[in-house]
Amino acid sequence: MGYDVTKGVYVIVCNQAAWTEARRCVGGVNIDGSSPVSEWVSTNPPAYAKGLTVPFASDGSFSVTLLARAIGDAIDCTKEKCGVVTFADHTRRDDRSQDVFVAITFTTGS
Repeated sequence: MGYDVTKGVYVIVCNQAAWTEARRCVGGVNIDGSSPVSEWVSTNPPAYAKGLTVPFASDGSFSVTLLARAIGDAIDCTKEKCGVVTFADHTRRDDRSQDVFVAITFTTGS
């Protein structure tokens, strides 16, 4: 069973933290379609976002490609646990039902 296709999500690299001010992400959410570090997945985006989102498949799955950076303004994933995170988009900001954390690791260059 995949995601609820009636609820949009953001996909981004963040630290592992509860959904509080403690969660920090690399880059910002991709509301305008210009950021390679996050994606907005929605089958029913608001009218202003048509063409800016990646749609869900009918089974709730999706496929995106992110430019996964280890270090952002307030986060260093080479020193703390980070992962690919999904969370409800800004149209359902307080909905935690779509929150998922999948751990990833980065290594420093040699």
